[in-house]
Amino acid sequence: MEYTSEELINNRMLDNDLQKKYEYKEEIEKIVGIIKSLPAKQQKAIVLKDFKDFTYDEGARAMGMKVSTFKTLVFRARQKIREKMRGDRRQ
Repeated sequence: MEYTSEELINNRMLDNDLQKKYEYKEEIEKIVGIIKSLPAKQQKAIVLKDFKDFTYDEGARAMGMKVSTFKTLVFRARQKIREKMRGDRRQ
């Protein structure tokens, strides 16, 4: 599943404040980099749930798995993203 930081920004950012948009873009680029480092199934799950706004049921159906499995993938992906973002802020 291909996605760019620009797509994610345009999907989530309606504010025209350039400074906010620049800061948001930097954060999104970090998150995209982290997402791309995740295992493929976690990547797809987190993009479907958090950036394409799929429900858990829709995401599970799209990936051909049980809802509980999809929820686990999303949980683990979010957990890894949080850990890596915290690590970046500490450096």
